[in-house]
Amino acid sequence: MSELIESVKKAKRAASWWLLFRDDNLRELHEQRTTILYSSPTPFVRQKDPATGMEYVAVSTMPRGTDPSDRTGSTGTKLASLERQEEWIKLVDEVEAALPERDRAFLHLRREYRECQGRRGWTKRVQQQFAAELGKAIGKEVPYHRNTFSQWWGRIVWTTAVLAARRGLI
Repeated sequence: MSELIESVKKAKRAASWWLLFRDDNLRELHEQRTTILYSSPTPFVRQKDPATGMEYVAVSTMPRGTDPSDRTGSTGTKLASLERQEEWIKLVDEVEAALPERDRAFLHLRREYRECQGRRGWTKRVQQQFAAELGKAIGKEVPYHRNTFSQWWGRIVWTTAVLAARRGLI
């Protein structure tokens, strides 16, 4: 039973991390993809022939056996390794799109205060900000208990973890 509980905790931790750091992960994914697609596969080096003294361009200075023979295949393999990250980002986007407006606003604030830790770390700040924004929207302040935000967060994380497990991401 303990192993099952640990696997559920691990799934919820992964879902929570992807929900909170979605924007950072997307930016990193684009950077990695750009690096893979547009990086030079082999450095070109100018060298001098010691016998004739003429300069020529060497294709590679890498030791034999370390230079990939199939550059297209190598690029494809590297791009395929990014598929898991893409699937997680798609999942988080789908979950966010399916949320009601209130929960989307909450998720945005939760991401904003993701670094706040400790007793009443993020809940206190989200509670204050959420009440202020909602107060502006409807003209009066609506009090929410901080446990409400923990429950909302738990429900969003649980939904994401279940969907991730169904898709084989966890």
